[in-house]
Amino acid sequence: MNTTGLQRVGRRRSFLRRVIVVTTVYSGVSAVAVFVAFLLGWATFARTLPDPSGWHTDAPGGEFTSRDAAPGYTLDDYLRQEARLFDALDALIDGVWREDAQRRFSRFNRASVSFPGSGFERNWNRTIVLEADAPRGGALLVHGLSDSPYSLRAQAESLHARGWTVVALRVPGHGTSPAALVEASRHDWAAAVRIGVAGVRERIPDGAPLALFGFSNGGALCVDYTLDAMDDPSLAMPDALVLYSPMIGITPFAKITRLHHLIAWIPAFEKVRWSRIEEEIDPYKYASWPTGASEQAFLVTRRLASRLSALAARGGYERMPPVLTFQSVVDSTISVPGLMDVLYERLPRGPSELVLFDLNRTPFFEDLLQSDNEPFIRARLDNPLLPYRLTLVTHAERAAPGEGEAGMLARTRHGDALTDVALSLSWPPDVFSLSHGAVPISVHDPILGVREATTAFPGPSLGSIMVRGEHGVLRVSEGLTMRLRHNPFYDYVEAKTDSWLREVIESSRP
Repeated sequence: MNTTGLQRVGRRRSFLRRVIVVTTVYSGVSAVAVFVAFLLGWATFARTLPDPSGWHTDAPGGEFTSRDAAPGYTLDDYLRQEARLFDALDALIDGVWREDAQRRFSRFNRASVSFPGSGFERNWNRTIVLEADAPRGGALLVHGLSDSPYSLRAQAESLHARGWTVVALRVPGHGTSPAALVEASRHDWAAAVRIGVAGVRERIPDGAPLALFGFSNGGALCVDYTLDAMDDPSLAMPDALVLYSPMIGITPFAKITRLHHLIAWIPAFEKVRWSRIEEEIDPYKYASWPTGASEQAFLVTRRLASRLSALAARGGYERMPPVLTFQSVVDSTISVPGLMDVLYERLPRGPSELVLFDLNRTPFFEDLLQSDNEPFIRARLDNPLLPYRLTLVTHAERAAPGEGEAGMLARTRHGDALTDVALSLSWPPDVFSLSHGAVPISVHDPILGVREATTAFPGPSLGSIMVRGEHGVLRVSEGLTMRLRHNPFYDYVEAKTDSWLREVIESSRP
């Protein structure tokens, strides 16, 4: 090639380099601009939230943290520390919060119908220990994010009535004030679960079965503890896991919450620490939601997914205890395909079972429903190679036009067999699906269930709220009046759990 040709090639390369540099810089500047605009938009939205009350800015002192879990620290120590914590909460309720709480439905007003403990012999915001005289087994129950032991009250009382010793653990940051959840971390939660399991184990005879029950974030914590126990012989290994809407396969939006640290330190944007600031009318669940809580939940699920992948890579799933999970096919909090891929598809062949509650497919709703999960679930029901049992609680198909609606059935894939079992269940006519939080809640729950007209229970009937009006008038979120708070099929959940535990645990014991 002559000199002129070499110069021409050199000019072309130089031009291409300039184009690449300019394009890269432009793309980088554009990305930064979009990112900054997103943060500013988020911060501007946060400033529209209501002003915080005392329970959004202050928390009672003395909450348990992972630093408290020194050698020899027991569940009894946890209960004593918790008692001091609730004494500090009482001081705030009777002191600096008193003026802010003068509303009929405030959980921080002792005269309110929403004050915790009203109508019950105990405050279900606190850790509950129910000891059996001759325990058939021991169970630790771990509630979900922003919840309290109350969300698993039905399970605790049912297990205890059947002869189990039960500890319904209050996870740090919960049951007191929303501000307490701002500072709580996944390390505190994991340390508390370890103490809770050890507390159950020491309260039951040697050789008695140990089961962990986890709801939502509590389900992820129970699985994470199980992985710890598989690696640490000093930890008690559970014989079975029972999970409700477990936070495994969390929706991608949770990743974004990690960005709030970038602007939360600016005084004008301090409300970005909150996704919601709402009236606290539920005695046993926070309505306000700290952004950091979503971040901690995301970190729990990310760590868990990584650990489960590593376990599968080294062939360690054979040591996993059997798992029973109850889950709605639609869930705005977690990914159902993610739950199946991350956990269930890797389990060893055996009695583990995933029970899914389908949508209400009656003619009234059938043309209004949408669900991206349906093809994924149907494909699994048709797969004889599934290593676990998959049950779909759904409507039976109508035999012929004009014959009316058929009942409901449990369709189960177990190896080569696909069986249908008729159920004496039916959807309430105004309910189109379950929700993330409804799965473990009984329809007979005095607060979250369907309130009987003759009840004398003094607490709020949050599960029966049905009001209509214009947007933006009520001081509570519209989700409170629409999202289902209880499971109309809870009796099936309880019966299924009882029979499954007998099969997996009790039938193999002397």
